[in-house]
Amino acid sequence: MNGSNSAETEAMRWFVIAERDIVAARHDLSAEPPLVESAAYHCQQACEKLIKGSLIKDGRSFPRSHNLKELAHLVTPYHPELTSILLSLQEITVWGTAYRYPFEEEQQSPPTVDEILSVLDRIIELR
Repeated sequence: MNGSNSAETEAMRWFVIAERDIVAARHDLSAEPPLVESAAYHCQQACEKLIKGSLIKDGRSFPRSHNLKELAHLVTPYHPELTSILLSLQEITVWGTAYRYPFEEEQQSPPTVDEILSVLDRIIELR
């Protein structure tokens, strides 16, 4: 297997997991009541994995980071057509941790179902 096929195979593994995160976010929103914190987490994870998969496919490395702004800056020089959508998704970096662990300090309010649905639409566009 040459390097290009290997990178493509590895990228596809990331894309498959991103797709599972999208499905999980939708599933969380269909719960009664909607599990918005969990859905938000899966949105951030899907976006992160789509970016990292793209970098892998292009043969680019990336730091161990969950920061979507940092990761977007790595991919946009090679895919400038993604700049707008990635800029609109940077704000959800915090969703990767904000609702996953109990903290003593004040946490930000979880997003609404409509906000998550809007983000999911942008993630689908990114995909």
